[in-house]
Amino acid sequence: QLEHYEEKLRNGTYNKITMEIIDNMNGRQFEEFLEELFIKIGYSVKNNKYSRDQGADLILSNLISKIVVQAKNYAGNINNNAVQQVVAAKGFYQAQEGWIVTNSYLTPSARQLAHANQIRIINRNSLKQLIQENF
Repeated sequence: QLEHYEEKLRNGTYNKITMEIIDNMNGRQFEEFLEELFIKIGYSVKNNKYSRDQGADLILSNLISKIVVQAKNYAGNINNNAVQQVVAAKGFYQAQEGWIVTNSYLTPSARQLAHANQIRIINRNSLKQLIQENF
């Protein structure tokens, strides 16, 4: 099923993305999916998969800002480490915003740390909504 998805993603013919498909992706597939999603939304996207990413899996840009994205495709909740990575990436890449995008949720402690550092959280519910709006 994932190979089928990857082929259709490459040739732009996939229009039915479900959270079940997302949950079965590996980290690389999830990053590539997010790259396509953010391009559809209107961002320019750089994928850092072949470099030491310094905490940013993707770097989004538009006319007014640069955004670093930490992509987390996990079965469990996301802890403080992901927030710390995106905070570091925001400084390293001199980005205006930092986002964590996950198919899961953050722990209460991670949510608190993200809020304190103005990190945007796109959790499972928000991701599902973005998918429904754009695929």
